[in-house]
Amino acid sequence: MSSALVVLIAGNAMADGEAPNTEGTAPTISVPSPKLTPVVGEPPAPAPNVPQFFVTLDQLAQLTYKDPLVAEQLSRLIAERQNARSWLITGLIAGGGALGTGLLLRHSCGDDPDCDSGSRMVPLGIGLVVLGILGSYIMSPTRAQVVDVVNTWNGRHPTQPIYPH
Repeated sequence: MSSALVVLIAGNAMADGEAPNTEGTAPTISVPSPKLTPVVGEPPAPAPNVPQFFVTLDQLAQLTYKDPLVAEQLSRLIAERQNARSWLITGLIAGGGALGTGLLLRHSCGDDPDCDSGSRMVPLGIGLVVLGILGSYIMSPTRAQVVDVVNTWNGRHPTQPIYPH
């Protein structure tokens, strides 16, 4: 397969092998540029059998959004994670508030032995903090649940395996 290079000199085209007309003009070479295709839409799929790794549930969601079954399982895990965070935040805020109030009320009694203000607030605050931490731990998705989602994906898409990092 031969290709002819076309040289434009002062508006005159000539094929390979012809003598150029160089009367007072500099030669200009016209080379066709390669066709560039714009990247539109989704990124290309990874090469087959190249494992994809993830660290967080959000990264796992980005890898598995195309499969509705896996996406549904993962959305349940993300909801459980949000619920666990809510338990933790609520327990820390409510417990910290009760603990702080109890300590401030105790301090306001001074040396009065009959003063009872705040004596119940301190244990209540500690209990709420512990309840928030334990509730968060119990409600958090376990590693086994995440592995189940990964195994579901890997079973349905053997050419695009994913693994926890």
